[in-house]
Amino acid sequence: MNYLRERYPFRFFLPLAAALTAAALAGGIPRGEGDIFLSWIAAFSMVFQFRLWDDLGDLPYDRIHHPQRVLCRAPSPDLYIHVVGIVGVSNAGLLMLLDRSYLGFALVNLAVLAWYAGITIDQRRSMAGRHVTLLKYPLIVLLIAPRDTLGLRSIVAAVVVYLACSIYEVLHDSEVRSKPGARALMWTEVSVLSLGIVMTFSWRAL
Repeated sequence: MNYLRERYPFRFFLPLAAALTAAALAGGIPRGEGDIFLSWIAAFSMVFQFRLWDDLGDLPYDRIHHPQRVLCRAPSPDLYIHVVGIVGVSNAGLLMLLDRSYLGFALVNLAVLAWYAGITIDQRRSMAGRHVTLLKYPLIVLLIAPRDTLGLRSIVAAVVVYLACSIYEVLHDSEVRSKPGARALMWTEVSVLSLGIVMTFSWRAL
């Protein structure tokens, strides 16, 4: 519970999961309110899984720069590693219940494993590395999107989510803002995001 209070406050991540769900359903809602609720739970749970995975991957860095964090003060990360596995299995079950691609989810998990095993912390914390890490959000959108409505609208919605998360990363993290070209990249993303929003509403009006 201490980890949840510190690194996964519900007041922030429940609305984030709702936003990801709304983006996933941009192409349509095939099965009604129950589908929406389960999609929201799946989004919330997957964001938790990947956030905990991020923290485990960054543990050597955080032990130096953020030693006060709950995960850094734990005698061993084994419990948290087990939690990632249990939540991952639960997420696969939720996707199966929703008739979504659990195989796609498995491939994303394999990609995450390869990312943390093959890429150094310094590379992951670079501007390029941070943008790769943020891909988890649009991927979650596509994973929970209904198969029979998955199309161009869903892809545009996922891109909008990605750009919004990238912009937020620069705005809230002073370390990211201090990197060369960060602000220029952010304004480029703002421009593309604005265009994406206009396109999305234009399609809905047609």
